[in-house]
Amino acid sequence: MNKANQPKLLSRLHVRLLIYLGIFVLLGVVLAYVRWQSINRSITNVSQEFLTSEAKRFEASRATTGDLIRALSYDYTIWDEMVDAIRFDDQVWLQENIEPALDTYKVDAAWVFTKDYQEIYRVARDEQNVAFPLNNLSEVQGQLFKKGYFVDFNAVIDGEIYQVLGAPAQPTTDVERSTVPQGYFFVARKLERSDIISRLESLGDFDVNITTNSGLDPRSIDPRAGAFSFEDPIYGYDGLQVGAYRVAGYSSYIERTSNVLYGQYLIFMGVMLAFLSVIGFTVYLVVTLPMRRLSKSISERDPKALSQLKKRKDELGQVAELIVQEQEQELTLKATHMELEAAQAELEKQLREAERMNDLMVGRELRMVELKEQLRELKKKVPRKKGSSS
Repeated sequence: MNKANQPKLLSRLHVRLLIYLGIFVLLGVVLAYVRWQSINRSITNVSQEFLTSEAKRFEASRATTGDLIRALSYDYTIWDEMVDAIRFDDQVWLQENIEPALDTYKVDAAWVFTKDYQEIYRVARDEQNVAFPLNNLSEVQGQLFKKGYFVDFNAVIDGEIYQVLGAPAQPTTDVERSTVPQGYFFVARKLERSDIISRLESLGDFDVNITTNSGLDPRSIDPRAGAFSFEDPIYGYDGLQVGAYRVAGYSSYIERTSNVLYGQYLIFMGVMLAFLSVIGFTVYLVVTLPMRRLSKSISERDPKALSQLKKRKDELGQVAELIVQEQEQELTLKATHMELEAAQAELEKQLREAERMNDLMVGRELRMVELKEQLRELKKKVPRKKGSSS
């Protein structure tokens, strides 16, 4: 029996086996994908929690850098001499007391307004002429002071971002600032200053930059490398963003966590691949190889090909035993058939010999009869002599 005439049952079994193995592998791929997504979600969650905590830590660090400017804004606005200087437009007092305070409190600019929101004094470090960022203070003061008597906002002045703090000037006795303001005092500092940036970087172990651009990626992190960056927005008095701190750093915790999780995934994949390999090899030994031997035995009509398969105690072993018995019976029948054909040929030979001998015997008898007839005729022709016997 050639391979083209092999039973279709075996090919169908192979096809089904391949289908089952394909389904099993597909389930493994789905499981690996689900596990991969789960690990990525875990890394994302850990990363986002870390970024949130770092953003809060940076915000707290940023708040500590404004202690001096807040102290200046508070101390100078609850002072009787400040109230008198504003009321009488005392430029000498304002210059003598405010200008030295710029260096003491590390402030870059200051402005003084009357209670009618008229600017009466301005000063800046390095003799710069820094204009107050709000041209319509009388119109926006309600919005500025709606949350209390202190204001704290950011503004862009000459292309640089300043933090501006202000408060109404009140008498020393009005700690609660319940009386009518006698004027307004504002101070400002540049945010992009080396002393401020270096303090922020030292407090949080960050790399800090300030930008007036918008539309940047607010948060990003590379868990494998541990590198991260985030944006801390800088808002103006009206709630609109005027810039942002760009903070970058490195976290060994994130790097270790992501590497551990990815390592777990690699171990999981290795175990799953090993499991699939064991399953595939087992199926090959238990099913595929015996089926090949079975197919080979059927195609080559060789009982010896099933010598190992017959030792199995399962259904394939029983099938192999039945096939061997069938093949042995077939060989026995074939041998018997050949013996019968040989006996038949011998009988036919003997029959032909007997027929030949019979033909010879019949021909001899006929010849004897013919000779006797010829002898009789001759006797009639020859005359008899006297005294001769007949």
